[in-house]
Amino acid sequence: MKRSSFVDYESLTDDKLKSELRKILRTMNIPDQRINKLDIHWINRNIAIRNSSHPEIRNAKQLIRVLIKRESEKILNKGK
Repeated sequence: MKRSSFVDYESLTDDKLKSELRKILRTMNIPDQRINKLDIHWINRNIAIRNSSHPEIRNAKQLIRVLIKRESEKILNKGK
């Protein structure tokens, strides 16, 4: 599945982001339990270990960054 170089993930809902990320992760060497649970922080730390040459690594990292950013924003806005 060839994707364009720029995808506006910021405009997608959290559910759509997670769905897209799971699709990509299922084509990578990532343990199923981490994909099913969508352990974003673990995946972010470990994704490149066995997948550095995967054609979708950049898109997966971009999706992860958006999800972590949104998670952080939710935590910060809770205290207001």
